[in-house]
Amino acid sequence: MTTISLATGQRSLGDPDISYPLWPPLTHGCPRTGSDTMSYPLEIDYDYTRVTSDFVTGQGRPRCGLDRWAPLLPPLPAPGLGEGGTLLIAIGDGVYVDTEAYGIACPVNSYRGVRAITGSEGRALTVDDAAMHRAQAELAGQGLWVELSFAAGLAGLRTLPDGETIEGPVVCVTTSSGFKDARVGDRHLAPVDPSWENVRTRLRAEDIRS
Repeated sequence: MTTISLATGQRSLGDPDISYPLWPPLTHGCPRTGSDTMSYPLEIDYDYTRVTSDFVTGQGRPRCGLDRWAPLLPPLPAPGLGEGGTLLIAIGDGVYVDTEAYGIACPVNSYRGVRAITGSEGRALTVDDAAMHRAQAELAGQGLWVELSFAAGLAGLRTLPDGETIEGPVVCVTTSSGFKDARVGDRHLAPVDPSWENVRTRLRAEDIRS
């Protein structure tokens, strides 16, 4: 666990005057400002007066990974993928997928989504299950197994009209592994001899193709 964090507590984004101790982490949102339709997340407060001048220069601290930013990060109970540890995988047409193979189990994303849309002057796109299944299969064809709801970003991109111009490369963020898909475990297959020919034959028999 990181011990040099300068984090002091949690503050509600629904009402900045409401704060809580640092522990336990309120990952389900602010209990005082939340409602049945909106869960306001909490941000972390830090004691910025204790940030030393060598924080910018990096002297005396690790020069790679998230550890060098530890004073201004929450005290992390376990290491993550680290700075630069996620992969940008090209899947064609200037589209890249940022993969993070772990789930986020909190109901605060509606508020964050609204903030992201308004802050970026973007727009929301509606996709159905069929579109997400197609996007999930497309990602699987590139070796990325994601939970169905997290294929929605690519599914939304694919709903745009062919003539619509998008500036720059597009990054579709997927943050939940396919192990969390609700359908996992529904089908039981007999073991197969681990040779490429046998595996390919089994995949073709199950209509699983790249």
